[in-house]
Amino acid sequence: MTAREKDFKIGSFHGKLLPEDRSSEAKLRNDLYLVGMLCINITRMEIIKIRLIGYEIPLGHRGDRVDLLGYDKIHNPYLIELKKNNTNEDLDRIMKQVNRYERQFNDIKTAIRDEYRMKFHWPDFEFSGQVKKIILAHREFYKDKSPKDYGAADVYLCSFAGLNDIYGADGNVIVIDKRGSKGYVSLKIENR
Repeated sequence: MTAREKDFKIGSFHGKLLPEDRSSEAKLRNDLYLVGMLCINITRMEIIKIRLIGYEIPLGHRGDRVDLLGYDKIHNPYLIELKKNNTNEDLDRIMKQVNRYERQFNDIKTAIRDEYRMKFHWPDFEFSGQVKKIILAHREFYKDKSPKDYGAADVYLCSFAGLNDIYGADGNVIVIDKRGSKGYVSLKIENR
């Protein structure tokens, strides 16, 4: 079986806008994609802005899909894996997952670039540099884990900055309601 070579749905909205389970990871992903930009606070003076260009991007032979794909101002690609705070997934397992995604992305990066060029009328667009990886979850996800143990990892373990809760009183994801008008969602790095 060969890796996908087209139809990554770059720059498109596909699937249900409002999933039936509005407390789901899919609703969180959709909200973030609709806002369109993430900002990682590296320091008080240094911020990395990531333009989101796709979600549920198919990567490999096994049906692997990265939750969000974006790039920064120098066109480093970012693979962003979302996790709900109540998941019982092991952080080591998630790290292996995003590292596998990186290998798969590198195999199809040219095909994704070509689709981006066509969809956005940007014939010279190139991804540059190294693939960056983010695991993004509410800070509650990291509560019983040790993100600082991964300080030397090449994966940013991030939580939402400026959002005490990503869920409303009814348990539904409300990121777009709280951050959508700003045009970005701020992230805090947990593994420093």
